Amino acid sequence: MHQGEFGGEGDDYALIVCFRHAATALGHTDAMWQKFGEVFSRVTKLSAPREGSPLEVNPLNLENTNSDNIGNTLGHARSRGARFAICNRATHSVSRRLSAVPGQSAAGHYAELIQENISMSQFVPAGVMAATRSPENRYSLLYAGKPNARDKM
Repeated sequence: MHQGEFGGEGDDYALIVCFRHAATALGHTDAMWQKFGEVFSRVTKLSAPREGSPLEVNPLNLENTNSDNIGNTLGHARSRGARFAICNRATHSVSRRLSAVPGQSAAGHYAELIQENISMSQFVPAGVMAATRSPENRYSLLYAGKPNARDKM
C-alpha cells in the first residue's frame, strides 16, 4: 500500500502504537493473557473468535482473519518496524482491577505487568502524552478502535 498510495517505501514510514485506557492489556504477553484473560477480556470487551469465551492469548497474536486484527499480528507489525508504547498510568489502573483476584496486591500485579510487556515496547508515563505530543516530532496521530456510544461519527 505504501508504494502505490503514498509513493514511499516501507522504510520511509514509522509506526508507534500506543496502548492506553482499556487497550493497555494489549501491551502484555500471552503469559499475562493466560493468567488474567478473564479480566483483560472484560476490560477490552474482546473475546475468543466464534466462542465468546475469555481470551487466553493476546488477541493481537491471533493469525486468523476472523479476529479483530484481521490477521495483522504484533509480530507482523514488529517485522515492519513498529514500536509500541504502553500507558503506565493505565497499567496501574489495570493492576488495581486485578487485585480483586485473590492472592496478590495491586502493587504485586503492577510489578508483574511491568515485567511481562510485549517485545519492542516501552512504558510511557501517560499514553495521552505519547499520543498527543507525536505531531511535535513529525508523527501523525491515528486513532483505531470501536467508537463509544457517546461518540458521534
